[in-house]
Amino acid sequence: NWCKDILAVAESPIIAENVLYAVHTYPDEGVEDLREDMNEALERGIPIIVTECAPTDPTGNSYLFYDFFEGWIDYLESNNISWVAWQFSDKPELASILLSRKEKYISLNGDIEKIKELEEKEYSINDYLSKTGIYIKNLIEKYKK
Repeated sequence: NWCKDILAVAESPIIAENVLYAVHTYPDEGVEDLREDMNEALERGIPIIVTECAPTDPTGNSYLFYDFFEGWIDYLESNNISWVAWQFSDKPELASILLSRKEKYISLNGDIEKIKELEEKEYSINDYLSKTGIYIKNLIEKYKK
């Protein structure tokens, strides 16, 4: 899989400016092997960014693996590797950062008055975030200085 074979890159890197190599990972996907490969690539001077990661499995719809994800973020931070959480959408699955509109409105059961109240309400960012979104937001907020 191209987004996990960072050693192939380390063995034959592109020699040019402004090149960065993307890695994707999720719980239960051979993370320890990938971490070892990333360590070797970093030792060889390969610039890495994690462009897809989440506290869920790759389907985006299993469980929330907070312990795994916090350990993964700690590893990335300790190696100065930037990361991007997957996925910025409102798709009704655990990996989605935005709250599903479907979930929001199903709970109203077609109650027109409640829908009008929602439409007139002033919202905070957390009103739009899923459980995963709030978790990711809290992780990112620690970078504020």
